[in-house]
Amino acid sequence: MRNNAYKSMLKHVKNLKMNNTLYISKFCMHSKKILENLESNRIKMQIQIISVDTMNNIPIYVDRVPTLIIEEKNNRKILTDEELFDYIVDPPL
Repeated sequence: MRNNAYKSMLKHVKNLKMNNTLYISKFCMHSKKILENLESNRIKMQIQIISVDTMNNIPIYVDRVPTLIIEEKNNRKILTDEELFDYIVDPPL
């Protein structure tokens, strides 16, 4: 039964058609806290995690870490600070 629930969840994630990117730094305590929260959260598999520590070209809209970029169709939402933590703790379905 668990396997079926997992497959169903994977199918739902694939159908979301969104690209979520979390920019973090291993030197940032807030990034570490976000990663800890993601470990026990169902949205982890929907997020690509990128460390800015070794990036040469950080996107201009990433002016701090952690930053979550949610892209859905032609809409881009940028979450930082309290808004990001709230999203991770209680993500939309």
